[in-house]
Amino acid sequence: MAPIMSEAEARVLQALLDLNEATTGELYEALSEETGWAQPTVITFLRRLEAKDLVSHRKIPGQRSFVYSPNKRGRSVGKEQVRNLVERVFGGNPVPLVSMFLEEQPLSVEQLQALRKLLDDQEKKQGEEA
Repeated sequence: MAPIMSEAEARVLQALLDLNEATTGELYEALSEETGWAQPTVITFLRRLEAKDLVSHRKIPGQRSFVYSPNKRGRSVGKEQVRNLVERVFGGNPVPLVSMFLEEQPLSVEQLQALRKLLDDQEKKQGEEA
């Protein structure tokens, strides 16, 4: 089961995913303007993410710095959380989730086209498996 993340932890993980890997200083720079967090705050969130097995670090040779990167689980945690949500709230049926989302947030023409392509690809894939 996916670990529960706070909104702040999710924000740090997303920034790390965007950067692929980063030092605490680089993450601080990426997040400080929008969040106002101090560098020790970013470090605290990184440690929490590491304790949840979503992030790992390695030491930079010859320096006191560490480079953090999302691990395999950290890269897939969003999928895992959505899958758990669909199972818990909608009994495993994703259609009500999609329907509810579309009612609340209309999609642009480009987003609708991308969604149609995803649906067409899924239908084609299922036809090939049959």
